Amino acid sequence: MTRYKLDKYKDEIVNLYINEKLSCAKIANLYNAHLCGIYDALKRWGIKTRNLSDSHKLYKVNDNYFKNIDSEAKAYWLGFIYADGYITKPSNIGISLKDIDDVHLTKFLKCINSDYPINYYVSTGYGECRYARIIINSVQMFNDLLLKGVKLKKSLILQFPDEQIVPKEFQLSFIRGYFDGDGSLILSENSINIKLCGTKEFLCKVIEIFNEVSNYNFQNKLFKRHKDEKNNYYFSYGGRLKVISILSKLYDNANIFLDRKFEKYNKLINS
Repeated sequence: MTRYKLDKYKDEIVNLYINEKLSCAKIANLYNAHLCGIYDALKRWGIKTRNLSDSHKLYKVNDNYFKNIDSEAKAYWLGFIYADGYITKPSNIGISLKDIDDVHLTKFLKCINSDYPINYYVSTGYGECRYARIIINSVQMFNDLLLKGVKLKKSLILQFPDEQIVPKEFQLSFIRGYFDGDGSLILSENSINIKLCGTKEFLCKVIEIFNEVSNYNFQNKLFKRHKDEKNNYYFSYGGRLKVISILSKLYDNANIFLDRKFEKYNKLINS
């Protein structure tokens, strides 16, 4: 990436360096840039670079949180990261959400016992969009997530985790996390609908689990999201009772969920 292309990301890069305390090497990796290019850009923008001893400020985090998926919360957050998180080399874990959902990032930080900051941005790529983001730096967590099925550039190759990764008793919590990240509940005068996006293999397994826990038949019918993408699908099911039959299983005794979607679910069951 040339020095002038880096200028497009000035605010983000400065924030990562100043507020999130990422090193120039990690920022260079995130933006596929040369290390010296990041140093030069910071200098050109009037940012004083840290020396080696200053560049290793550590935030608190439970590095071993995802070592074993043995609770509702861990299964939920793994599903959420499958859908709405990402990992980048050498050891970064990131989650970005609309700024109105920033309390959800606070929930995650509390679960992993972390004091990493939540940072806020405005993207103008496709109209103004405000979002919140955390980036965790942890070699152990990065490696554990890899072992748990989170892939680099995962959107078209994602597989549903087997029972050695997510035990059967936590599969619905995992799906709830994934639904909160990459699903939707549509409530309108003419339609009550649940939708989930993912790879063919992933969605087929979710449908299989739906049919195991519900009295309704969820047909294995998928639709392509974009014609030019080989493995990017969604399924969509409608009908009040059918939608409630599966959402009630996802939310039964749940302690962690995206508040905004849970409120819509409550609106549905109380209507």
